[in-house]
Amino acid sequence: MIVAVPHVALAVSPARVAVVAPASRRLELRNDGVAMLVVDIAGPKAWLRIRPDRLVLPGRSKAVVTMRVRARAPGDNRVLVLVTARPRTRGSVALRMRLGIRVRIHVRGRVVRGLDVGTPRVRRRNGARVIVLPVANRGNVAEHLRKCLTLSLFRSGRLVARLQPRSRGELFPRERTVVALPYSGGMRGVVSAVVAVHAGEKLVRRYRLRL
Repeated sequence: MIVAVPHVALAVSPARVAVVAPASRRLELRNDGVAMLVVDIAGPKAWLRIRPDRLVLPGRSKAVVTMRVRARAPGDNRVLVLVTARPRTRGSVALRMRLGIRVRIHVRGRVVRGLDVGTPRVRRRNGARVIVLPVANRGNVAEHLRKCLTLSLFRSGRLVARLQPRSRGELFPRERTVVALPYSGGMRGVVSAVVAVHAGEKLVRRYRLRL
């Protein structure tokens, strides 16, 4: 006996939300399939209140829920809202679909900028040299690393190379990452590495690396 599994086809709009808290936004849920769906919406309760957070959505229909964002500590935050849908059937096959809504939250107030860096290391990947640099955001606002972080290489006081992150992404408060800085030059041996961070007060740290 072949059991037909109901097709789950749920769409959420918008998939990304940016707000200045406190604020509210309307989210549209659209059932493009024919099966009736039970939809649950969940997010971090410290930041969000979603009403309704559960609903039944008939096939070929849509509904709107309201997301209210609280204002907590000043600065930038990002959270994820999960939308889970399953057919409203009593069959033995538990088919689920899960979608994520990325929410960027800014709360007005005192801005604290505080990028911190660790010790750079040289790694070799497929014959190429890459300088990896640990970075942590200890402030309360998101930082574009490409705009505020440079690593300069010197030999005997002469500038050999100046490297910057290639990614245009942001590092949010309380997050850490490892930045990869490819070096394609011909210099070998020991060099001086100067890491400069332009986020709030300028931070400069010096290291010795072996390329």
